[in-house]
Amino acid sequence: MKYVLSYLTLSLFIFHLECSNLDAQSNVINFNSIPRGGTILIYSHLDDDLIWMLPFWEITEKFIGGAMPATPSYSNIIHQQQIYLNNNGYDIDYESNWITPWDGITDREYTQYYWANDPSYSYLVSDHIEYRSHLDRVQMPIHEINKVKAKLEQYFADPNMKRVVTHNIWGEYGHAHHRAMNKASRELAVKYRKDLWMLGCDNGVFLDIDVPPGIPYTIADFDDIDLYLGIRTIYENYGRWTWNTDPDRIPSGEHKFIKIVDGGIDRTHILSGESVTSPGPYQNEPGSYIFDGNDDYMTLRGNNNASFTILMRVMPAQIREMDISAMSEYPTSGKNDRNIYLNSEGRVIARINDGSSKVVTSSTRISASSWTHIAISGNGSNLKLYINGTLERQITAGTAITNYSTPELILGQAIQTGSYFRGQISDVRMYNRVLSDNEIAQISGKGYTLTSSAGTGGTISPSGSIAVGTGSDFSFNIRANSGYRIADVRVDNVSVGAVTSYSFSNISNDHSISASFQRTTFSISAQAEAGGNIDPEGEISVNYGSNHSFSVEPEPGYQISDVRVDNVSVGAVSEYFFNNITTSHTISALFTPIIYNIESKNGQGGSINPLGVISILYGHDQSYSITPARGFQVEDVLVDNNSVGSVTNYSFRNVTSDHSITAEFKPITYTIAGISGPGGSISPAGTTSILYGHDQSYSFTPEKGFKIVDVTVDNVSVGAVSSYSFRDITSDHSVLVEFAPITYTIAGSSGPGGHISPEGEIEVNYGNDQQYYIIPDYGYKVSNVIVDYHPVYVTSNEFSFNSVERNHTISVTFSKMQVYVLKTGYCINGSISPAKDTSVFEGSDLSYSIVPSPGYRIYSVFIDSTIIGPVSGYTFNNISADHNISATFSSLVEPDIYPNPFRNEFRLTIRSPYDYKYDISILTLGNRIVYMNQAIPANTTITLAPEIPPGFYILNIYYKGRIAAFARIVKN
Repeated sequence: MKYVLSYLTLSLFIFHLECSNLDAQSNVINFNSIPRGGTILIYSHLDDDLIWMLPFWEITEKFIGGAMPATPSYSNIIHQQQIYLNNNGYDIDYESNWITPWDGITDREYTQYYWANDPSYSYLVSDHIEYRSHLDRVQMPIHEINKVKAKLEQYFADPNMKRVVTHNIWGEYGHAHHRAMNKASRELAVKYRKDLWMLGCDNGVFLDIDVPPGIPYTIADFDDIDLYLGIRTIYENYGRWTWNTDPDRIPSGEHKFIKIVDGGIDRTHILSGESVTSPGPYQNEPGSYIFDGNDDYMTLRGNNNASFTILMRVMPAQIREMDISAMSEYPTSGKNDRNIYLNSEGRVIARINDGSSKVVTSSTRISASSWTHIAISGNGSNLKLYINGTLERQITAGTAITNYSTPELILGQAIQTGSYFRGQISDVRMYNRVLSDNEIAQISGKGYTLTSSAGTGGTISPSGSIAVGTGSDFSFNIRANSGYRIADVRVDNVSVGAVTSYSFSNISNDHSISASFQRTTFSISAQAEAGGNIDPEGEISVNYGSNHSFSVEPEPGYQISDVRVDNVSVGAVSEYFFNNITTSHTISALFTPIIYNIESKNGQGGSINPLGVISILYGHDQSYSITPARGFQVEDVLVDNNSVGSVTNYSFRNVTSDHSITAEFKPITYTIAGISGPGGSISPAGTTSILYGHDQSYSFTPEKGFKIVDVTVDNVSVGAVSSYSFRDITSDHSVLVEFAPITYTIAGSSGPGGHISPEGEIEVNYGNDQQYYIIPDYGYKVSNVIVDYHPVYVTSNEFSFNSVERNHTISVTFSKMQVYVLKTGYCINGSISPAKDTSVFEGSDLSYSIVPSPGYRIYSVFIDSTIIGPVSGYTFNNISADHNISATFSSLVEPDIYPNPFRNEFRLTIRSPYDYKYDISILTLGNRIVYMNQAIPANTTITLAPEIPPGFYILNIYYKGRIAAFARIVKN
């Protein structure tokens, strides 16, 4: 490792010395002098630009992946890369200027085809470059390099593109794709006379070469390690980094970039001895594509639509049978359509494949070395061919092939003929629809001339001869000079009137338009109405732009009321001046006698007559009558804002000034008293004021559980109605509503064996509850309860109707109760109470107590032969069957027996809670007494030595002649 580091250090030292010496040479170009505008960067693989061309990132307009397609992973990488650039302050717009001319493929296709060389993915070779590993040093064949050129040529043909930065001729570390990209880019740069820069290193460790004199180069700085590592990390995260990750192999320092093509002049032979290409013809017009007729072709993204239009301009270098364009999946595919080609006569042939080949041939022959516009369109019904914007031919044809997965428009390749196109192609356009004839004519540049002119006294704009495109629209404006007017406008020598503008639409012919004008004179018509004069009066003729004045004078006893100019009032003026006359006018003077005004008004509820403003001559009289409307009365009359009372007539005498009179009225009203009794409401309630002649309605609403029993209007009953209306009210009134509770009937009945309480029919108020009690006679039970003719189940001898809202019935039947017998079993050493058999009615309850005799305890209690344990009491509930009860008792006395087999005796202790004396006897298993002893104290140990033979025996212990305990003993 120390050796490697020493080698690298020495190499870098030599490099810096070399750069220092070369900087003095005239062929060194300052890197900062290379402009950003027109600079593009083309690389083979999507990490190459970072490794080999990083210094150019900041001065590059487009970043083009020229040798292989992108995948979804690469799209994500570029997006993450842009985020990194933005977040770290790099002024580099990479993502929006990233171009992938190849149609995208999946990540798996990319990996298996380009990295794994999986033969099952060899179908990709048709449209993409062949597989090459990074160790393959064999130059790619020309047809593969042509694939790259076909994708890139459109960018080199762009007049805005000035220079390209790409791989070097050695392919950095020898990669065949890199070398092919250099060759393809060099040939295109020569063809379109552009500059091409490449890295001046011939290996993978960035050791610069010596650049011979005569080849320009520049020194570029790779020292942006943060940017390099940041972007490399993004590639590594997606598993798409292809170069070394050794820390010692990070590009750094200053390195040379050689201008190997300078304005189309290839200097590769000076550096490597490799043969070079020579420039061909110049582009006949900016942006045109150049084809040499040998193997030149190029591809554009194609059209896959059933309806289409394809347009282009072509300039063949010679007339021969040769292809111009075709739509296909990829170059050289046998599946193609929408072909355009020439025959040997120079006629254009258009073809589609709608299942079979359909062709149409132009009648026009195109010429070599001149531009011809060609267009074809199809809509699934026909195929049209246009030459220079004119429809030449059309035939019936179906839909062209539309199932290309990645359609390409291939220009120049020999497909339908045996020859590649030789010449130039420009302005290639594709539409996913059929363009109209006018649209195609307009795009083709086919045009017409509009000629406009104007006579003395005005202008037409624009003026002269104007060239316009087919199908376009164009407008002219006509204006008369001051003192003139438009006399006439003629279009194609036909009058269209004295219009101020004219528009030609969808132009398809030459046209002419001319305008004529006349001088303008005007008249002023002056007139005075009765009561005065205007001077001058009558029709006065005046010139355009002149001035004229008029005076107005009233006769005695009159005043000027108005002067109207062009029927518009200018006020009661005594003089008027027309200045700078540019149109005819009228002027009239109006006069009125001197009069006074009386204004009359009336409020709501009546009228005054006459109403409004009355003009009264001086000294005349005016009378007024005041009439209230029906239901109203005069409240006051104001004369000149002073009250004169509630009069119905008033007269002004000898009027010498303006006056006013106002009549005010008020409505006549009546009252209605609305009253309701308890149990409901009336609406509206209380006293209501009603205008004369109006109506008033009342509604009556009982509360819940109440009903209306009567409504009285003015103390007269109108029945139990729910509403009442007064019509045309002309007096006071009253309305009273009375309510009463709503009641329902419940009928209660019972059969023999008991009774129900209450019984018979009873009345219950709405919403109240009613409780019933069911009482069976002794020995009877409730059999059925029927409520509203439906049986109900009751758990007690009660039933309640809750919130009664209708009539009900309830009836009860009874049945005799079943009698059951409870038997008491025989008890020894205790008792059960009651001790006798007992008869009870079904459903009854009966309790028993169990009491042991002294010295005994309850051992077990049996209920119907079932043991329930040593309980001291038991209750039979809701008896519905015969039962028996019995008990057993056990003694509290317990014998402790300890045999002594060596002395033929045993010790006995009678354990007892009582201080009693007990008797004992020993019996054989056959109940024969063989030993007796008496008055043995309790809780005292005695020794017994009975003379009995060996065997099994029973020891009984007695208290007052009754067995208190027993035990089994064995005599050995």
